[in-house]
Amino acid sequence: RGGNFVKSIDVKYSITNQAVGNKNNVYIGMDFKKGCMGQVDVTQDIDPVQWTFLTFGAVDGPVGIQDNIVYCGSEDGSIRACLEDRTPFWPLLAENAFDTQSRIVSGVAVDSHFVYAGTTSGKFYCLDKDSGKLKWQYFAGQPLEFSPQVTDSAVYVYVPGQGLTAMGKSEKVTLGDQTTVDAPFHQPKWTLRSAGRVLAEDDQ
Repeated sequence: RGGNFVKSIDVKYSITNQAVGNKNNVYIGMDFKKGCMGQVDVTQDIDPVQWTFLTFGAVDGPVGIQDNIVYCGSEDGSIRACLEDRTPFWPLLAENAFDTQSRIVSGVAVDSHFVYAGTTSGKFYCLDKDSGKLKWQYFAGQPLEFSPQVTDSAVYVYVPGQGLTAMGKSEKVTLGDQTTVDAPFHQPKWTLRSAGRVLAEDDQ
């Protein structure tokens, strides 16, 4: 905590993303084969790399962690989830992953219900964090290369040429028979061209 050097850990491969910690573990992307995610136990002096998880594409952005479940996106276009012991968390999906069919070069964000990620094709996805199934999507029209930010009330993503874009987590639409359902496509609540990230959120 005083900023003094403690130790370094050689993971033998180049690290491709920003490390994210949870308990004793740190989760990193590595350039092993076509790309992988690894779990490193920083308390272990011998064999600190506990496991690696092949992603078949580089993991460029930080992973998201919620309830000890790790979520990551990779350049092969897939969003994956696994438990702390590497067990896939979305076994009912093909290849245990949600396929966006586009490169993911930013990090994923997760809250108590959903996982959020943007792609270079300009599509932004919201998935059910427990099943990996699509909840809604947003078409930005520009490559999304910056990690989304999630607060209690909204999701924020930077869209090149447009600025900081805010979207509600849930929107409802009314069908012809007056049935109300979740909207499959979302639109921004507002966009601020001069802004890039959120620092804090209050009732305003």
